[in-house]
Amino acid sequence: MPRIHSWSVLLLGLLLMTSEQCRAQFQNRPNGMASAAPRTHALVGATLIPAPGQMVENATIVLRDGGVLSVESSGEVPPGAIVHDLTGHVVAPGFIDPSVLVEAEIGDAAGSHWNRLVHPEFDFTSSALPLDSGKRSAHRRAGFTLVAVQPSKGIFRGTGTLLATTEEDGLATGSWSWETMQGMGFDRGGSWGLEGYPVSLMGSIALARQTLMDATHHQAAHERWMTRSTAGPRPPQADAMVALAPILSARQSVLFDTKDEVNAARAHALAEEFELDVVMLGSGNEFRRLDDIVAMGREFVLPVDFPDAPVVRNAEEADSLSLRDLMTWDEAPSNPARLRDAGVVFSLTAHGLSKPTDIHDRIRQAIRRGLSPTDAMAALTTIPAQLLGIDSWAGTVAPGHMANLVVFDGEPF
Repeated sequence: MPRIHSWSVLLLGLLLMTSEQCRAQFQNRPNGMASAAPRTHALVGATLIPAPGQMVENATIVLRDGGVLSVESSGEVPPGAIVHDLTGHVVAPGFIDPSVLVEAEIGDAAGSHWNRLVHPEFDFTSSALPLDSGKRSAHRRAGFTLVAVQPSKGIFRGTGTLLATTEEDGLATGSWSWETMQGMGFDRGGSWGLEGYPVSLMGSIALARQTLMDATHHQAAHERWMTRSTAGPRPPQADAMVALAPILSARQSVLFDTKDEVNAARAHALAEEFELDVVMLGSGNEFRRLDDIVAMGREFVLPVDFPDAPVVRNAEEADSLSLRDLMTWDEAPSNPARLRDAGVVFSLTAHGLSKPTDIHDRIRQAIRRGLSPTDAMAALTTIPAQLLGIDSWAGTVAPGHMANLVVFDGEPF
């Protein structure tokens, strides 16, 4: 298995590589006289994968002030640049995880919804940093340089944020405050130990539909009041309803945590009814209803937490195994390849794995079951970059892009 190193040059500094793991050290802007330290670095001699399916041999990659300045085969090194010889290594774009689920601390506020599972007004971009340095480092060791952190609980969960996997808290958001998708799921009251509505899947779906209808009504009432086309009092403060306006107008996408392939069909029906732009966070078992998944025409984020081999130590344990469980264990690693062959667009995520670095073993399993290395690379780079709307500066290694790189000792997968 090749060892992984990471380079990530964010707008304020350079992520330097160690021999065993990904470690980031950023140079803050100094007070007083500017530093005379070299601002240009040249990575030479590596095989570069600038984008999935492309290759540059003996690449010279010039990095300056947080970005990629040039990429050439056997290119010239600028005078004064620090040279890093990466002969024998493979350089690829830094990986992007579009779905790192983190539990959010939800408080009561004026305008919040009466149900604790409905808090679309929550926004990770204006809250405390949702991933600590240790968790960011864990993703960085797996090759992820950017992660989209999403609230993990609720029916309407709130908006996520984009983070860099640097060690330093103050630089994890770079120079941006990047909102991602609105989170949704069919959670129930019991998932938080709450007694009360909803306690069933039917109740969760009903509450989701009623909330979207209420938000539509509130938006129309507020617009009428603003134009004063009709008499009447000002609509009451309803921050939760206002926060749903972007998804009702398709200005913001929804990441729907399906948890199983049947709920994906239910989420799709809800999205069709209210014309929502929904991206499905899958379960990894979409192959069970592949025709239905394809017919949805929706983008997926696929976990690769394939089930372990069943433990069969005696006849009794063998009898307790269902055919469904055995088939899921056998077929789950083929899920990405099946969806790719069927034309479904998907990203890959470390969601569900005990540690992010396990994703490499799981991707190799998927490759053995038919997923090409090029498609695996695309699902970790260009496709999530497009999904998050950051493909103009992330997901590939190109002049003008952020210098987020992963360095492998051998072939990536």
